[in-house]
Amino acid sequence: MFSVTMLASPAFLSRKTAFFIAGLLVAGLHASSHAAELAGSPYSLLFGPFSGSSLFIPGEIRENRLYSERKIQLQPGLNWLTSTDLSGARHGQLIPLRSQQFEWSTGPQIKLGKAEMAFPLISGRESNDLNMLSSWNGSSPTLLYKLSAKDKIRITGSYKVHNNLTSSSTKKSASLSWRHALTDSWAIKTGMTQNWESGSNNYLGSSVETYASVQASLPHGWRWNISGSWSESKNGLSNLLNTPQQNHVAELSLSTKYELYDGWRISGTLSASQTSRSDADRAMMEQSSKIKFYKEF
Repeated sequence: MFSVTMLASPAFLSRKTAFFIAGLLVAGLHASSHAAELAGSPYSLLFGPFSGSSLFIPGEIRENRLYSERKIQLQPGLNWLTSTDLSGARHGQLIPLRSQQFEWSTGPQIKLGKAEMAFPLISGRESNDLNMLSSWNGSSPTLLYKLSAKDKIRITGSYKVHNNLTSSSTKKSASLSWRHALTDSWAIKTGMTQNWESGSNNYLGSSVETYASVQASLPHGWRWNISGSWSESKNGLSNLLNTPQQNHVAELSLSTKYELYDGWRISGTLSASQTSRSDADRAMMEQSSKIKFYKEF
C-alpha cells in the first residue's frame, strides 16, 4: 500500500490548468448523462476496476502502482474511455527519494469500419520529497487501422505542456508503427517516433527513433521479444553562443516474460547499446541485464 499526496498552491495551479481540469470534468459528466444506465453512477464512469503491481529491487527502488480503466458504450461505435494511474516510488541509492505521480485521461473512442480512433485529454501531477512539483496537460490522439487480418498500423500524436515552479516546456511527438502477424504465435513490428521539445530560456530539443522487433507468444505462458533500435537526439540552447549536443544510440535487446501462478510473473532482459556523443572522443559501450519478479493484483 502507498499514499499519493496532491500538493497545490495558487502559483502552481495556473488559470490555464484550472480551465483544463474543468474541461475534463465537464466532458466526463456530459458522457455520464448519456451512459447513466450502463455506468450506474458518475463514480463508476471515472473509476473502473483497479489493477496493481509492485516492484522491489533491494538497495535501488521500490515502486507501487494502481491503474484503473473504464469503457462506457454511449452508442454503437462510440465509447467513452477514462483511465486513472497512481504510482509511488522510493529510490534508495545515494540519496533516498520518494516521489508520487497521478495521471488521469478521458475522452471518446470512435470505431468506423476498419479504423479505431481515440481522442483522450490528459492531466497529471508529480511531487517528491524535495518539494519539486510539476504538472502536465495535453492530448494524445491515436488512430489504429486494420489493413488486413494480419496487418495493423498505428498513428499517434501527442501534445503536452509541462509546468513546474521555475520553468515550463512544450513537448510534441508523432509516431507510426506497423505490426504483421506471421502466425498465431509470431509477429514482427517496426516503427518510427519523432519528438520535439521547447522550453524556457530558449531551450530546444528533438529526437528521432526507429525500431524493429520480433515477438513470440509460446506455449506454457512464455513470451519472447528481440528488438533493435537506433536514435538520434539534439538538445541545447537556441542561440549563437551554444552548439546543440548531438547523441546517437544503437541498442539491441532480448527480453522474456513467464506467467507463473496466481498473478505472479517473472521477466528478464539482456541489452547492449553504443552511444556516440558530439562532446566525446569515443563511443561508449554498455551491457546490462535485469530480472524482475512481480505480481499484479
